[in-house]
Amino acid sequence: MLEEFLGIGYQTDSQITERPLYRKNGDGSCSPWTVSADDALCTLKDAFEDVTDSVGFNIELKFDDSVILSHQELKSSIDAILEVVNESSMGRKVYFSSFHPDAVTLIRKQQTVYPVFFLTNGIPDKHTDYRRGSLAAAMEVCLLGDLQGIVAEVKAILQHPEAVQNIKAAGLALLTYGELNNVADILHLQASTGVDGLIVDHVLEMVIESLKDNVQGNHQVVIEA
Repeated sequence: MLEEFLGIGYQTDSQITERPLYRKNGDGSCSPWTVSADDALCTLKDAFEDVTDSVGFNIELKFDDSVILSHQELKSSIDAILEVVNESSMGRKVYFSSFHPDAVTLIRKQQTVYPVFFLTNGIPDKHTDYRRGSLAAAMEVCLLGDLQGIVAEVKAILQHPEAVQNIKAAGLALLTYGELNNVADILHLQASTGVDGLIVDHVLEMVIESLKDNVQGNHQVVIEA
């Protein structure tokens, strides 16, 4: 299985990509994965070995929403990941996250060293699992599973700003993700409400904006790529 995975996409020892990568679009269609610069896929162990120890890892556990996994299948996947992390992390700052509510609950049961965050759109969507449809449901998942926090789509926070204090009052950390996090005014707005961190694309620009809050004595958010 590992050999099959590493055989997908760009190959460093070949000029021909026999098994190209594709991106699944929002409408369910697929299109070629095109980038300005390419490299071969790597394993989690490779990443731990090749990336400087000062860089922390947000390890997101991704699962196919169209496939229903049994408890044992989830556990096998998580055990394999934890084995690599325990052997290779070497004191690096690591936290786990996933949109899969059962996965985050299980990984928290399997270990207590690394923080676990529940990813959520924060608003009703196509998923039938109610736990994925609101910030209130995300809080319930975290509190029942003894998780450390929520990573929410920024639009949900903008639509329900009162949720920030509810989440913080519950003792949970709150991070956000989404394209709007690359807008300076949105960063400062979230900092003013108490959001703990933002996942962004334009890291340098947003770090500079975040430092402005620090200089002015305002709450400063953590910036993550």
